[in-house]
Amino acid sequence: MQQALSSLESVEAQRPGSTQSLRPRIGAEERLPEFIEEAMRSGQIADGMMDILSLMPKATIHYITNRFGHCGFREDCDLLTTIIRNLGEDATQRLLETLQTAFRHRVRRSHRTGEPAFPGKCGEDSAGAALAMAALLA
Repeated sequence: MQQALSSLESVEAQRPGSTQSLRPRIGAEERLPEFIEEAMRSGQIADGMMDILSLMPKATIHYITNRFGHCGFREDCDLLTTIIRNLGEDATQRLLETLQTAFRHRVRRSHRTGEPAFPGKCGEDSAGAALAMAALLA
């Protein structure tokens, strides 16, 4: 799978947009939850998993941000944060962009509807999860 994703990255670099129809056929993004949940069950990141996750950083960040909001144990939060850190500075920046975008949308909606922008606990939604992860990454 890693070799297939690496090949797609090479083709995408040479011909942007040409791999969009091929990605779903490989099925790596559909298996992303399985990879991350297995790491959480075992409490460690399997050899080679970071190489695979780094080839699909946007999907990885999206899944981890949503999953972080449902973590019940500190060890799980720490593992997810470690995965984001291991993805590198670009992943951290994408996470912060997710937080900023979600925050702007929530505030706009709050102004329109009169509802509080962030009711309840911090980890109840992806914006709260991104905020909590950003604090752990800092």
